[in-house]
Amino acid sequence: MISKYKTKHLKAVTEVFSVLNNRLFCNCTESDVIWMAKNKHIWVYKNKNSIIGAACIEIHKKTKEIDIEALAVSKNKQRRGVGSKMLRAIENYAKRLGIKTITLGSHKIYRAKKFYIKNGYSLVGVDQSRNYIFNKALHN
Repeated sequence: MISKYKTKHLKAVTEVFSVLNNRLFCNCTESDVIWMAKNKHIWVYKNKNSIIGAACIEIHKKTKEIDIEALAVSKNKQRRGVGSKMLRAIENYAKRLGIKTITLGSHKIYRAKKFYIKNGYSLVGVDQSRNYIFNKALHN
């Protein structure tokens, strides 16, 4: 089940984002998650009573775009469709808001390029920090 972040999810979401530690967040802390929750939108994926996935998104209503700033799945739950389900939930939410494009980045050291392409995202470039940049046009 995918839902919006609640304060009670703080510890679990910090743990999920820890799979990105030393690569993206450089040791994501509870303070980082609190900041994201106040300034962005966090979604969580629950399997029974455990949070095994999390995503941080930023919504740009004026330009009708969403940036997925982080997407993480617990290490022992990866390659089971959790990330794809989270992307679809974000895409469906974006469509309801009238969003036209989703953009995201993934550092080259992650093996996510095939994952995003498989989920319909197009590789549109590489930025100065060696991040792959992907986007997906949404059709309502």
